[in-house]
Amino acid sequence: MVKSEFAKPLYADEFNGFKPLDFERAMLILSALTPVLANIIRLTEVMFNTQVKRASTDGIYVYINPLFWDGLDRDGYRAFLLGHEALHILLKHMLRANMYKAMGYFRLNIPFVFSIWNHACDYIINAYLKAMGHEVIPQCLLDDRFGKDDLADDVYMTLYEPDDKSDEPDKSDDNSDDSQESDDSGDSGDSGEEPRYDGSWPEGEDFDEHLEPDFVGDTAEEKAASEEAINESIAESIKESIKQGEAVGDSSFDTYKDTDTSDSNWREELAEYMVCSGRGGVSTYAPIHRRTYTNFGLIAPSQKGVISKIAITHDVSSSVNETSRYNFMAESAELIDQIAPSNGISVLWTSSKVKRVDEIMTGIELLELSIPHGGGTIMSASVDYLLENGIEADLHLIFTDGQMSESDVQECADAGALIVLDRHPCVNVRQRLENAGCDYIIAAS
Repeated sequence: MVKSEFAKPLYADEFNGFKPLDFERAMLILSALTPVLANIIRLTEVMFNTQVKRASTDGIYVYINPLFWDGLDRDGYRAFLLGHEALHILLKHMLRANMYKAMGYFRLNIPFVFSIWNHACDYIINAYLKAMGHEVIPQCLLDDRFGKDDLADDVYMTLYEPDDKSDEPDKSDDNSDDSQESDDSGDSGDSGEEPRYDGSWPEGEDFDEHLEPDFVGDTAEEKAASEEAINESIAESIKESIKQGEAVGDSSFDTYKDTDTSDSNWREELAEYMVCSGRGGVSTYAPIHRRTYTNFGLIAPSQKGVISKIAITHDVSSSVNETSRYNFMAESAELIDQIAPSNGISVLWTSSKVKRVDEIMTGIELLELSIPHGGGTIMSASVDYLLENGIEADLHLIFTDGQMSESDVQECADAGALIVLDRHPCVNVRQRLENAGCDYIIAAS
């Protein structure tokens, strides 16, 4: 897949594909310390342009100012720079920022501020590269509070201060170093323009800019299709890089396996969960195992199960992400038609209590249901409803924003329900789920 078919480069490559000699020396160091990251760079277009502020990425391409590159007086520093940008791509930081921007908030009642998100991402990336033995570029962002295994989402919550008025949420046209910029066009290689890099580096900022990708398309639908194609391309690059890293014995490649936040992963895992769950000893099901960087569960059934009854609980509180709900319902509908449970599906619309129950047999019927709305989040009310009404479900899916109490989570876990989250959980939500031993996947839009 040619990425330029789906996303426009924000800068022209003034070197026309050629790389400085010290680029290969930096790549040798990157390959020796973190082979997976080196493969990510090999599969990514790296462009040199004097209009770039030091270095930057839009999560698709990497842009470097040759003046800044030359000013790094050690090949180890240059390897650090390349590894830093590769990790932004690998962890999909810019694409996830786009998701939060589209949502209009980071968490309920917590705005999304680009500068905070960018700092959070840089802290964990730099900590990771330092831990892997890379030479750290002086002055880059490091904080003893944050390590290589932290989630950017958790670091964001630590950095966010409710009374801080220094930045506005969703501000994509900010000209500061940490804003997500989209003003630079791919034709920005005009030699008549003055270079944006003047040798300065503001204190308290990292060396790179985080840019907003420019997806190809005239309509929102066309841009969304381009973004999906780019996601698939990046996912393939990640898989190929992990495969190459494993082949050369990269001891760190397991870490990367859990960082893929692609849309396809949760769909595949939901499908595997539904198809492979069963009763009566027909299948064995191993619990979902979660690593430090928890984006998705890893499901390990031994054989296909047989499902006669499915229960699907929908959180109808106003804070649920409706785009994620639609995607989850569409995927569930398709899987329901594939599985064809003999006793149908109970759909429980739940807030602080079960507001309505629909009994259906097909995926089409699921998609035709109207969605009630209500306040409060007590998902275990659906567990109680099933028990009180003698409904025995082979599989119980609970779609929710995760704003549940400890006792609520525990009751759902004890009932064997699978929690389907509409977003990446904050640290408190994730701790409740893991403390309760609750299986979950993330169906973020």
